Amino acid sequence: MKRSMNWKIPFATVVSALSLSVVAAPLGSDIGQNPDPSPQEKLERAKDANNAVFSALDRNRDDQLDKDEAQIERTLRHDFDDVDTNADGVVSREEFIAQRKSGSEDFEEAE
Repeated sequence: MKRSMNWKIPFATVVSALSLSVVAAPLGSDIGQNPDPSPQEKLERAKDANNAVFSALDRNRDDQLDKDEAQIERTLRHDFDDVDTNADGVVSREEFIAQRKSGSEDFEEAE
């Protein structure tokens, strides 16, 4: 009799892995690709990564993050009201990506 294993992975582990892949992706993802991607290519890669992180955080799949869902991500946990630019009590995908984009621009300026 064949037994199937039921793997349960904690949500925090999945989000941590996705976040790590966002950070680590630039280190090894260029293998076999153009060594000097255009700004448009960099933007598309960042957008895909940010969408993946947002989707992982959006546990109920309503395409918005409430304060409970935001607790797992450090920046959202601390700056939820700032990221929620229209003050409707949830962070939309657009608000999340805008925050991530502005955060990466701040990081680039600091380098």
